[in-house]
Amino acid sequence: MLAKLGKLFENDSHSGAQIQQPDEQPLRSADNDSNTYQALSEASVMRAPKKTFIIINPYPGIQFDCTPADLQKVLGEPELNIYTHQEHLLFYRLKRAGYKLRTEFHFYQSRLFYARRTFEQINLVGKDEVISALRAKYLKDGIFDPEQEKIVDPLGNEILVRSSSGLQLDYLRS
Repeated sequence: MLAKLGKLFENDSHSGAQIQQPDEQPLRSADNDSNTYQALSEASVMRAPKKTFIIINPYPGIQFDCTPADLQKVLGEPELNIYTHQEHLLFYRLKRAGYKLRTEFHFYQSRLFYARRTFEQINLVGKDEVISALRAKYLKDGIFDPEQEKIVDPLGNEILVRSSSGLQLDYLRS
């Protein structure tokens, strides 16, 4: 199972993304996005860094600072595409390693600075498996407390794990 989960974080040029029709979830307002970024920033500051020597990429084959066009070359057309003068958000529903993911990519001045993977309908065993796969890739199976720590690469990019009804992996550019 861990080998299957490793595919969540492997690099591949075409992920075999499955794009589905959007459901009827309401779009968040700019205020909600601002609140989300603020809450994420606060959560990041409160967590102890756990260093890794592996460069963190927000998705296999995608690097921070890429453009929306670069991302679409890898993942195809998004399910939802929202943009303003300075911000651009792309939303995908993907399936990787047997998990359904809702993935958001946030751009500022056409450069990727934040991504969120949300594992929907995941149970406690699944959450533990995903966290174990993260530990195996970035921390060589070292100790990691996702509620108290964040993973930080040599460039300062971060992964925060947040658990609610699902599981969220937040990828932040330094």
